[in-house]
Amino acid sequence: MKKVVYMICITLALSVNINASEYNIFIGGEAGASWADFDGPNGEYQNKEIKTYGAKIGLDNVDTRVYLEYQYIYAFEGSTTRDGEYQTLTANVEAFTDSLDIFGITDLSFFVGGHIGAVNINVDASFGQVDEYALLYGAQIGLMARFGSIVSLEAGYRYSLSNFSNEGTDLDRLQIAYGGINIKF
Repeated sequence: MKKVVYMICITLALSVNINASEYNIFIGGEAGASWADFDGPNGEYQNKEIKTYGAKIGLDNVDTRVYLEYQYIYAFEGSTTRDGEYQTLTANVEAFTDSLDIFGITDLSFFVGGHIGAVNINVDASFGQVDEYALLYGAQIGLMARFGSIVSLEAGYRYSLSNFSNEGTDLDRLQIAYGGINIKF
């Protein structure tokens, strides 16, 4: 886990040259759905359409943003044989396109970025219990609508890969589609 924390700090330090007068602090929340694809001894398994919630804090301006994000994913909802959750903590860097003014109401821009961090998979099933951490990394794209200088709404898609492996079962992909709101200070 120490290596993951060091990697997050190094990624943040190398990815942006922070000048306090150019960036704003922001906090945000999001909700959406996720899909986890596993590959194991009995073939592939997909944990589909899982409710996902997240919170983020970071720095942004009109061109870029850098933030830490926590996500909670409740896995196996409605299952009688399994119960569990995934939790992620990632460092994220994103770049924005030039904004497009929509009827003087909002500035709309696209973003693309990357993330690196850790995933904790905690599953209690008939075959046993798993509570392990692994590296998580990937990319995200989305659309941001800014309303004035304080509030913004976003919709995005995050694609992550992982090195999680437990008794021959690997987490191949974790995909998340989300909507969120951010507030600047």
